[in-house]
Amino acid sequence: MRKVSPEEKLRAYDLKLKMWNDAGCRCKHCDEFLFFEQCEQAHKIPKWGWLIEKYGPEIIFDEDNMDITCHDCNSKSNLNPASNPLAVEALAASIKEKLDR
Repeated sequence: MRKVSPEEKLRAYDLKLKMWNDAGCRCKHCDEFLFFEQCEQAHKIPKWGWLIEKYGPEIIFDEDNMDITCHDCNSKSNLNPASNPLAVEALAASIKEKLDR
């Protein structure tokens, strides 16, 4: 497994803080108020190794592929490629198009 650099950790922290702030400090699914330490970044397209290889880290770790959630709602954001292949492909294409601009 690849080691994450200090710069990548800082970018991830900054993104999580921005997303939490943009979400009004609330869970996307249950609308519960979340302290920053409680919130989680739920990946819509899961950050499984083979999906990172297929779509690339820039898509998997893009803000549009994540929701701010509480721990209990984290799995509600997941788009399983086996049961939602069209939704996964559409989201990946949308993020790729945004990144290519």
